[in-house]
Amino acid sequence: MFRRDLSSVIRLFSVLLGLFILFQVWIKPTDSDHNQQESVESSEIQPMMTEPAPPLETTPLLETAPLIDALEARLINPGSTPSAELGHIRDDLDRGNYQEVEARLHKLPKKLLADERSKQFAAALWNNLGVQQEKFAGVAVSVKAFKQAVTLAPKNPVALLNLTQAYWELHDEALTQEFLESVLLVAPNDTFSHIALADIQIQNGHTMEAERHLKLIHTRALADPSLKTYFQQLTGKLGHEIVAGQTEPVSGSMQPATSPSSPVVAAQAPSPLSPSVTQRSASLPVASAPNGETTGGQTAARTTEPFTVTFDGKPDQETAMRIRSILDYSHEDISKKFGYTPTAPIQVVLHTEQKFAPDASSPAGADMLYDHNSSVIHLPVDGAMEDLAILSRVLRHQFAHALLHNKMRTQMKQLPVWFVEGLAIRLAEDPWPALEEAKQKPFSVIPLSLLEKQWDRTQPDKSHQAYLESASAAQSLIDRHGIYGIRQIMNLLQAGQSFEAAIKEKWSLSYEQFQRDWEKSFTASMGQK
Repeated sequence: MFRRDLSSVIRLFSVLLGLFILFQVWIKPTDSDHNQQESVESSEIQPMMTEPAPPLETTPLLETAPLIDALEARLINPGSTPSAELGHIRDDLDRGNYQEVEARLHKLPKKLLADERSKQFAAALWNNLGVQQEKFAGVAVSVKAFKQAVTLAPKNPVALLNLTQAYWELHDEALTQEFLESVLLVAPNDTFSHIALADIQIQNGHTMEAERHLKLIHTRALADPSLKTYFQQLTGKLGHEIVAGQTEPVSGSMQPATSPSSPVVAAQAPSPLSPSVTQRSASLPVASAPNGETTGGQTAARTTEPFTVTFDGKPDQETAMRIRSILDYSHEDISKKFGYTPTAPIQVVLHTEQKFAPDASSPAGADMLYDHNSSVIHLPVDGAMEDLAILSRVLRHQFAHALLHNKMRTQMKQLPVWFVEGLAIRLAEDPWPALEEAKQKPFSVIPLSLLEKQWDRTQPDKSHQAYLESASAAQSLIDRHGIYGIRQIMNLLQAGQSFEAAIKEKWSLSYEQFQRDWEKSFTASMGQK
């Protein structure tokens, strides 16, 4: 019988098999590589996140794995403007005219709010106003705005969670079991609401219901440093450890030394625990000297605190307390967004006999008060309390600079100025009227290469344009690579690399290509050809 010679076919098959094996071993990306890439990509900014942010870094050495950006979803995007009146109010909010915004929102006619789209838009404005008010006046003021937002939009999860957090911090009796159950109908995955509800149920003797809520959020609660202790304390009250989906007996109950003060119980003492959104105090005391008085140059704050506040001139403890409150909020809020906490107290000098007269419309006013060489925040305080919104805007911008300086230390000059200024503006998230106005004016783009060194702040139009471009370019990098990616670049600069080499190594992106891409995008976003 005739038999075909198959030797050539076998050789061809062998070659193909060899190529396939080579592809699998050397060329095809591994699952771990793919997962790692997905992990990095997941760190991109999510403006409307509703889940609690991940742990912060407390030292630069902890930057070993990608973290989800800590830009929490507290603001609501109102969308397109349904009426000219609401559009004007939003413009005032963007410019930081918070008192005017509150007054105009209160005067909105019922006929306008009868329209569902207008009602939702107004709710977003109330919510966003509350977030801004909290920065400079504390939660006791912001809670009123959050209540208004929830009244208009009772099903909006962002507004509801902001109000829930405000109730908790104020130990407000409105934080009841019924309220928390209504919150969870809208935001069923909110970890803190489950824990707070379990706390109330335990106090009422409903341990089985409490255990059900604790099981639902077991993994997330233990992964969140701000909730872990609270979760474990409630577990101790139940007498056994909670494991996702089941319970396991433990030897003895873990009884905490102190229990969190529930808002539904008489709140004689503040809660020692931090809820899912870091606690913010509206008025933290400023320690005085042993003799009860503080003279020029003496420390006006506890050395264990994140700030060391001193006076230049006659002491003013009341003003110092209000300023300290804004700074403490800035420390917790901005550090969380950036994912890095300063490792040493930041020095603040209050010049009590100097007039507070910064250019409140532009970051230039705050920059002129900040000592970029020593990383010291200077603040003239005569008249500073007249507009707390302006004061907060200045202090938050200064703190953002101090945070970046603490991160970079001696390598700070390795960063381009546009990168530093843009990142400070984005981290503080405060509106600067001059920059908003600059968007409406015709302009010629200033190349980023000309903004790598300090620019002339005495020419307002050019200075405002420089700040506007810096903020846009920094946001472009954040959108592409996330806050974790930004910190990675800063780590390489600390190791001695140039900015150009760092982004080339980490992002496979040339500095020139980034500038071209950004300039094209920026020009298009400004409506210019």
